[in-house]
Amino acid sequence: MRQAVSLAIDRQAIVDAFYPNAVAANTFHPPTISTGFNAELQTPYDPELARELLAQAGYPDGLSELNVLGQNEDGTVTDEVVDTIPFQVYVMPVVRPYNPDPEAISTAVADMLAEVGIQAELATAGDWATFLSERSNGNLLGLYPLGWTGDNGDPDNFIGYFFHDIDEPLAREGWYQNAEIAELLQFARSATDFAAREQAYLDAEALLAAESGRVFVAHGEVPLAFNSRVSGFIPSPFAKELYKTVSVN
Repeated sequence: MRQAVSLAIDRQAIVDAFYPNAVAANTFHPPTISTGFNAELQTPYDPELARELLAQAGYPDGLSELNVLGQNEDGTVTDEVVDTIPFQVYVMPVVRPYNPDPEAISTAVADMLAEVGIQAELATAGDWATFLSERSNGNLLGLYPLGWTGDNGDPDNFIGYFFHDIDEPLAREGWYQNAEIAELLQFARSATDFAAREQAYLDAEALLAAESGRVFVAHGEVPLAFNSRVSGFIPSPFAKELYKTVSVN
């Protein structure tokens, strides 16, 4: 089901229409990261295959609703259906560098899903603080957009930050669980061998992509504009710009 949703989304069309400076994403890591970007991974746009996978999942005529499953006290998901809700695509309540036009992008995603038979409603979840809180508590049931602006360029600050502890289902990650990914990322945090560390990130990326644990959309860049008289500026990976090397002619 997750693979069908991922295959239904035309990332390049979204990037071309809404992003001023971005590339379509096939992985969690951006291609500009210091290490751990898996360039071999590709997430194609294939609506025909998406329809086939929907049929294999038991929805040959498409769907418009989702079953909400129950949970045990330890957070693990049961097979008990406790509610049935409309399939929802959330609209992020603020503009961010990774989501420059929230309503238009979520609308485009919903339209693409409809092309393969998934009828989705647009949904909101309050202001930015409420949206993030609902996400952290696992209450955004459906598809919700979220992105990340890295702090230091290291893969532990990207895939490691989000998935190093998903050996148990986490509310903040939509109850997604994959103990193998968690083990790889925990190893990478303490590995001193560069090659082994990088391979762990490459393998974790491959597992996440194979399961469609996330629907990747775009990797954007934060634009920096200067007068032609300015020289010597060096962008900082820490979002704290230093001007000691800058001169104005």
